[in-house]
Amino acid sequence: MAFRYLGHYRGCLKTGHLCLKVLNSYSATMKGIIHPDDREPTARRIADMVRKRITWPMEFRIVRPDGEVRLLRSGSRFIVDRHGAPVLCVGVHQDITEQRKTENESRRREIMLDKVVEILPVGLWFADHTGRLTRANREGVRIWGDEPHVGQDEYRVFKARRLPSREEIAPDDWALAHTINEGVTIANELLEIDAFDGVTRTVLNFTAPVRDDSGAVLGALVVNQDITDLKRAQDAIVDSLNEKETLLKEIHHRVKNNFQLIMSLLDLQANRQEAREVIAQFATAQGRIKSMALVHEKLYQSADLGRIDFAEYLGDIVQSMAMYCPRGKRVPAMRVDAHPVYLNIERAVPCGLVVNELLVNACKHAFPDGWAGEPELFVSLREEAEDRVCLTVADNGIGLPEGAEDGTGNALGFILVGLLVKQLRGELAIDRSNGTRFTVRFGR
Repeated sequence: MAFRYLGHYRGCLKTGHLCLKVLNSYSATMKGIIHPDDREPTARRIADMVRKRITWPMEFRIVRPDGEVRLLRSGSRFIVDRHGAPVLCVGVHQDITEQRKTENESRRREIMLDKVVEILPVGLWFADHTGRLTRANREGVRIWGDEPHVGQDEYRVFKARRLPSREEIAPDDWALAHTINEGVTIANELLEIDAFDGVTRTVLNFTAPVRDDSGAVLGALVVNQDITDLKRAQDAIVDSLNEKETLLKEIHHRVKNNFQLIMSLLDLQANRQEAREVIAQFATAQGRIKSMALVHEKLYQSADLGRIDFAEYLGDIVQSMAMYCPRGKRVPAMRVDAHPVYLNIERAVPCGLVVNELLVNACKHAFPDGWAGEPELFVSLREEAEDRVCLTVADNGIGLPEGAEDGTGNALGFILVGLLVKQLRGELAIDRSNGTRFTVRFGR
């Protein structure tokens, strides 16, 4: 930066009188203008210059008439007598107050930045425009166990593998090499490194070029985040979840098998009965158990043990409905219009029982002997606004009998449906305009 000219001075080396001319506006003696704390050191330096007969720049503070303190830098030369002895010292001085403030502020910022770099909880590495590593902060040295200042041709000293592929990184394939040579930024590169201290660590790697105003690459910054402990904790969680998932699958499998055993016992008991009504009651109970067992079977088969695709469940429950239709009756045609809706076990079990009860009831009562027409059952499932589910079970039969206007009646099936809808915290609507249509809406 350019220095602001302040004035000149002339000093008699014989008398020791020093006169400073300041901006052509005032003159003052050394004692009158130089800061009291700087007078003695300045006088000693001048005496030292006279003794050695050489001059050098000096810095000292002055106190202006208005009380403002300024910092000056002076340059001088000697005027000698005919014997070569210095008799006068003349020179010019410049005001460097603002320059020194700028330098001090710059130095303060540099020290602060240096401290920030050192206390950062991530490893920082700095490379020049050739790719040579020039510096690392404390965390960077800890992560790698050393601070090798090497160029691209020596990157082979670093050993690491990319995760999850575990591909060994070639010397010319390091992210820093690509950043320096191609000017690219590489983020979130997961590495397993073999540090120089013999420890294997898991590191998240980031590299970015540092450019000047013209866009030329001046160097690069490398950021390493040690996530070894986080990775170990994550692996432990995954192992624990896998173990719990295996256990939960086994539980669902055993529950399904227990339901199958109960159904087999009921079947054996039904085969010992002669009364058709008793046999029908056993079949109804088997249907209810089947609907619950199917939920556990779907959960066992599902990748997500917390929920099932209820649309897929409906397809299976409808296919099995034929075996629960009363003997001697025509099996209705089944139509399913189900969109993917995922339900957890707390919703899937009561919802499955609702479907089972309504289908079984339709098979029993919607198409009596002598009814003309082609029996048909329809099931639909869709998701509505505000995370609501709409389930519809309909038939084209004779409709609900007299005395069942409210959709409950005294039959166990209707009682169960009402209780299950309450368990779902849903609403049940019945349309009797063309056969019977049950619509259940509930939140997921």
